[in-house]
Amino acid sequence: MKIFWVHLSAQLKELIRQWDFVLLTVIFPSLFYFLFAAPEANTKVIANFLVGSFAAFAVFGVVFFQFAIASSQEKSNAWTGYVRTLPVSGFIPLAARIVSCLLFGGLSAVAVSLVAIKTSPADLEVKTYMTLLPVLLLGAIPFGFLGLIVGYAVNPRAAMPLANLIYLLSSFLGGLWRPPELLPESFKEISKFIPTRHYGEIVWAVIEKRAWPMGYFAALVFEGVLFGMLAVWLYQMESKSRYS
Repeated sequence: MKIFWVHLSAQLKELIRQWDFVLLTVIFPSLFYFLFAAPEANTKVIANFLVGSFAAFAVFGVVFFQFAIASSQEKSNAWTGYVRTLPVSGFIPLAARIVSCLLFGGLSAVAVSLVAIKTSPADLEVKTYMTLLPVLLLGAIPFGFLGLIVGYAVNPRAAMPLANLIYLLSSFLGGLWRPPELLPESFKEISKFIPTRHYGEIVWAVIEKRAWPMGYFAALVFEGVLFGMLAVWLYQMESKSRYS
């Protein structure tokens, strides 16, 4: 357990020192909400819906980018190579990275909520928000695995452009910027198969205090398992090519 806290502390310090990471992944979603969502949040119902959407957009971005970029950079990092040779389970650094990402993701979601409260009629009950926050964080774990896939599948120079493309397309097609029913007709059917749509549907169910859509929930769980298995396979392939 002590080793886990050492890894977690090191990763948190690393993230804090990267002011550009904090600026882009924590503040950007709040700015995006202020510019594009707040003007459309004319009623409490709409405002609360958009809080859920943009909080999901924020957490998704933090978790996905951190795993995608960090794992890509670590492939050519001598220090990471040394750490892998130590008699420590590879699960410990991964668990520490997941926790650090979720902490920053929670901070990003809170920032969106505060901006929404100040600029729109958004007014979530404390009980609803206490349910929403863990759903946002735990529901984003599959996107961490997706980030690992990107990081291990391509070289560091290609990781950022590819991650940006996936991030923007997934946010748009998943209905995190605009409600799915307002998407262009040609994209509405595609949206139903996008992981961020499955994530968003669960978040919106919490916001609207209705039963979770079990079909979308099952799809998100399946995607998490699938992405996790593929990420482990790519990690093993990268380690084999690096150390064999």
